[in-house]
Amino acid sequence: MRARAIVNPNSSRGRLARAWPEVHARLEAALGPVEVAFTDAPMAAARLTREALRDGVELVIACGGDGTNNEVVNGFFEPPVPGGPDVRVGEGAALSILMLGTGGDFRKTFGAAGEVDAQVRRIAEGSPGRSTSAASTTSPTTARRRPATSSTSPASACPGWSTARSTRRGSPSCSAARSPTSRRPCAACCATARPRW
Repeated sequence: MRARAIVNPNSSRGRLARAWPEVHARLEAALGPVEVAFTDAPMAAARLTREALRDGVELVIACGGDGTNNEVVNGFFEPPVPGGPDVRVGEGAALSILMLGTGGDFRKTFGAAGEVDAQVRRIAEGSPGRSTSAASTTSPTTARRRPATSSTSPASACPGWSTARSTRRGSPSCSAARSPTSRRPCAACCATARPRW
């Protein structure tokens, strides 16, 4: 399997650039060789994803924050033409997301682990050619929201956790984080949703 990581080195206020050698080593230990392409401008991740898919890459790994995830998903399609259909690039390729940004709305919405090792493990389990019931690798056109089932997910760790989309930012959160008198997140769920490397 040929894999390429599309990396936004500015993600998490530049912390990803400093941590990348270690993160890359963890990816390669789990997946084998992983090619790397670094973004250098807005919308570069979409362009780099299209290039990867045209080069025959089978697994594209978005490494960054919510913006990087958005651009990489858009890279699975040709640039839009007004009134035209969506045209897919690289049929059969898979997408994985290594969530390493600051805000982490995507990570929080799906209750995904913040630990890099846990994310890498999920990517390896869901890689093309391997079978798993909890795959984090999927085709962008068949992606569906999966409920958090991990025992370390915020939903299972925090009794105040709510999936109601009524929070200030529109993301699920615990009642401690939603409280108007306390802006401090509780340690049970909000702390587990942050990346740690």
